[in-house]
Amino acid sequence: MMANYTHFLQTLTVIICMLCSLSKQDSMYTERFLPTFDPVVVVNDHLSSCSAKNGKEVPSSCQQWTTLKSSQTMDGRLVKIVDDVLDFRLMTSLQEFNSGDGPSPWSTSLDPGPFENSAVLSVLRGLVSSAMDVDETVLKPFSISMHVFRRGDHVALTRDNTGVEKEYSLILYFNQYWRKNDYGELLFYDDNNDTFTALSPKYNRAVVWDSSIGYIMKPPSMDFKQGMMCLRVRFTTNATKESKARQRRELHFEEKMKARETLFTEMKGSEVKTVEDVANCVTKNYTTSQGKRLYIFDGLFNADDLMKLREFVPKHGKFYFDDSLDLDSDNVQWIAGFPIDSYVQGKMWTATQKVAEFVSGTDQWYPYDVSCNLLRTYDHTRIHEDCEVREKEWTFLVYLTDDWSEDKYGETTFLHFHGHDSEPVISVLPRFGRVVIFEGIIPHSARPPSPTYRDSRLTFVAKLSINEWVARVKSLKTEFGHEEGIHQLCLGHFKSYNDKHYEDHYKERLLENAQELRELNQALNKRFRPDAEHSDDDDDNDDDDDDRDDDDDQEEDEEQMEYDEPSSFDDEMLLEVKRRRDYVYGLFADRSQSIETLRKHYNQCLMDARIARHKYVEQMEKLI
Repeated sequence: MMANYTHFLQTLTVIICMLCSLSKQDSMYTERFLPTFDPVVVVNDHLSSCSAKNGKEVPSSCQQWTTLKSSQTMDGRLVKIVDDVLDFRLMTSLQEFNSGDGPSPWSTSLDPGPFENSAVLSVLRGLVSSAMDVDETVLKPFSISMHVFRRGDHVALTRDNTGVEKEYSLILYFNQYWRKNDYGELLFYDDNNDTFTALSPKYNRAVVWDSSIGYIMKPPSMDFKQGMMCLRVRFTTNATKESKARQRRELHFEEKMKARETLFTEMKGSEVKTVEDVANCVTKNYTTSQGKRLYIFDGLFNADDLMKLREFVPKHGKFYFDDSLDLDSDNVQWIAGFPIDSYVQGKMWTATQKVAEFVSGTDQWYPYDVSCNLLRTYDHTRIHEDCEVREKEWTFLVYLTDDWSEDKYGETTFLHFHGHDSEPVISVLPRFGRVVIFEGIIPHSARPPSPTYRDSRLTFVAKLSINEWVARVKSLKTEFGHEEGIHQLCLGHFKSYNDKHYEDHYKERLLENAQELRELNQALNKRFRPDAEHSDDDDDNDDDDDDRDDDDDQEEDEEQMEYDEPSSFDDEMLLEVKRRRDYVYGLFADRSQSIETLRKHYNQCLMDARIARHKYVEQMEKLI
C-alpha cells in the first residue's frame, strides 16, 4: 500500500510509548524468532559532526553555529533562529525515537532520562548557551515534549514563564516537506502584544528564546493534510525546579498505570443484565437497502462509568497519531487503543455482549479492536466500511462527549451503499451515552464537530467478530502489522547508519515518498469525484451481490480468515523480519487448536513485541 514508509515513520514515535510500562517480568518470556541486529557504533568518521559522542562530551565544533536571524523585545530579551542544527543521522534517529507518553493526544511528554547523556541534549544545551550567552553548566532541561499542530487548531498566546526566573525555550522542527503556502509560522510578541519577529517551520531549524516572551505557533493551512511536528525543550537554571519536574512525572506515570489497570474493572456496571433489558433501551432501528441493520439505544450505561471513561481518555489514553494518506482509510487521525483482555474482564463488556446477542440472535461475539476515536473540528473523515464483504461483524459505538446539542454537529452518517449516488440511511446525533450497533459492512463516517465547538468529539468503539477465535487472529494480525513496521524501520536504520551514503539514500527515499503522496492525492481526488472517468459504483454493486451470497453461504469462521496477506514491506530487504512474520502467521494457521492455545500464542506474541521494542529503544538511545 502506498506511503507505508511515511505512515510507519510517523506512528513509530507513538507506538514505542508502550515501553514506559515495561516490567522486569517481561524478560522472563522466551523470544521467538525475533529479528536480531549488531550493535551500532558511531564511527570515528562522524567525530567532526554533532552526532558524535565521546563519553559525555560533544566536539567543540558543535558549539559553532551561524545564527540565521536574531531579534529582541523592546527590553532586550532575545529570540534566535539557527538552521541545520543537528547532524543528519542524529536528526533521523531523533525522529524515530520516543519513550514518552503524554497527557493529551497532541502534546507528548518525553522522559528526560534517556536524553541525559545524549548527543542531542548536549548539542541543544550548547546551542542555548551560545545563543543566550549563558553558562552551559547551569542549564537544566526540565521539560521535553513532542507537539503536533493540525489545520484549524486554535492556539492561544503563550508565555512559558513569568520572567521571575531565567528560563529558556527551544523548538526544533521535523517536517521535511514544507511549502510557503502551508503557513505554520511561529510569531513572537512584545509586552504590548504586537509581533516583533516571525519565522517558518523549516526542517532541522531550531528557535531559542527567553521563556518570558509571548509566542503563538500558528497551525498549518487548510490545504495541509498532515500534522506539523516539533520538539520543544525548556531549560531552567533552577536545579530544584528540575527535581520537582522529575517527581511530578514519576507520580503521573504511577497514576496513569493504575488508571489503566482499573479503568474497566472498577466501573459500576450497567443495569442491563438480560436481552429483555436491552430491548427496553431501543430508541430506533434501521435497515439499509442492502438488508444490513443498525440499532440505536439510550440509557444502557451508568453515567458515572461513562464520565470516568471520558475523563480517562484525554488524560491517560495511549494515543496513536495516523495522518498518512490511504485510499481505504477512514481518516480518523487520533485513536486511543485499549487492551482487549482488559475490556472483556470489565463490566462494560457484559452489556455489550447482551446488545450483540439482542441484534444478532447469537452470543459468541468477541472484540478484536477496542479503541476511542477523537475528532476535532477541521478533521476530514471519509466514508468507509469496518470489515470486508466476506466477514460477519458488528461495530459497537458509545458516544462520550457530554452536553451535546444539534448545533455542534458531529453526527455519524450511515449510507445504503458505498457509491456516489447513495443516500444516507440516517445521521445519528452523538448524544452522551447513546449507543449505536451496526453491521460492520455498512458504509459510514463520523462527522467532525462544528467550527464553534473547541473541544473534541469522543467515541468509544468495540469491533466484534463472530467468535473469540476469529477475533484473536484478526487482532494478532493487526498487532503484528505494527510490530513488523517497527522491525523494518529500526533494522533498516541501524543497518544503514554508518553507510557513507546514508544521507543521500535517505533523501532519495523522501523523494520517492513525496512522489507516492502526490500519486495518492491524485487517486483520492479521482476516486471521490462524481464525474471521474472510473466510478466505484459498479464495484460497489458487485460487492452488494457478493454480500447477499455471503449471507446465504457463510456458516463457519474459516470463510472469514485469510492467511496469505501481502507484507507491508519488501521481504527481500530484511529476511529476518520475514522469518518472524512467517512464524507468527504459522501460529494461527492450524484451525484445530484450542482457544486456550490461541490465547497463549496471542499474549506471547504481544510480549515478544514489547521485548523487541525495548531492545530497539536501548539501541536508539545510544544513537541520539
